[in-house]
Amino acid sequence: MDKFEEILLQHRKDRILVVDPFGGKGDQLIYMGMEKKLRELSINYKVLRYKTMNARLFKVKKMLSLLRLHESIAEKLEYAARTTYNLIYKKVNEIRDAFADVILLRGGAYLNDLWKEYDILENVLRNSPDCAIIVAPQSFFFNSTRFSEFFYSKQKIYLFCREKYSYNLLLSMNFPENVHIHLSHDTALYLSKDDFNSRDGSYDLICPRDDKESVVDWRIEDLGKQENMKLINFTEFSTNKVILGDTDFVADFKAFVDLIENSRRVYTDRLHVAILAAILGKDTSLYPNIYHKNRGVYEFSLYKFPNVRFIDSLKFLGQKGAI
Repeated sequence: MDKFEEILLQHRKDRILVVDPFGGKGDQLIYMGMEKKLRELSINYKVLRYKTMNARLFKVKKMLSLLRLHESIAEKLEYAARTTYNLIYKKVNEIRDAFADVILLRGGAYLNDLWKEYDILENVLRNSPDCAIIVAPQSFFFNSTRFSEFFYSKQKIYLFCREKYSYNLLLSMNFPENVHIHLSHDTALYLSKDDFNSRDGSYDLICPRDDKESVVDWRIEDLGKQENMKLINFTEFSTNKVILGDTDFVADFKAFVDLIENSRRVYTDRLHVAILAAILGKDTSLYPNIYHKNRGVYEFSLYKFPNVRFIDSLKFLGQKGAI
């Protein structure tokens, strides 16, 4: 039993509110694993799907991009939307302690200076001063944020890290005595092959990130020109030898899982593409992201899978004859 399970069991008889923030396909895998563990431990809970401010602004940006407005007009509209959300946000998304004795925040990588989803934690601390707070395994990273200063309240707070870089970072900070720092595996790793349809794959899957976490030079234009290469069309999968695309843009979570289930080899810098591929026994190459998340989770967890390797390079090394 790991420390995360141990803390959950300590609160087994309490009313638990699970807060699941907006996220991508990998975040859904994290939630799926956490929910499986809660069921295994016979823990009763309620779920709050929480739409962060960044999630709301993401939808605004997507709508503006579809409208193909002039860049200056789009920027002004985005600024207006951000200002409006700032005015109404705290009233709309309050989390009250009347719902629960314990608030459990889903794991992931949203409490860092890359994605800056701090509003969800601030909301919980502000509106639930009598609740214990458990932050499921996260990757933490700060350039300027004084993270320890968020914790001014007196309730029990458990911050879980999913790799040692984040763990050592938090240990170096000056938290109050009511904040406890622990290390546990990513909750997606509570899943097993039995939770999916295990099958032999028919193609190699190359999944480069297409966002600000990306740091690997995938040379997408060159890859897309290669023989037998097909870009993911997000609605149907090909029996071609290679499929290329960012899996976070597939239609839904089922399509995300199907895409990885049907592959034979996976090359990616998306951590949870690699985690699912590892669980399914696919030959998996995980590349770095812009901070220590991928390397850290590999060194703490994924190194135990014989089918997974960490490619310590900022250049994609799987094309042509290597595929």
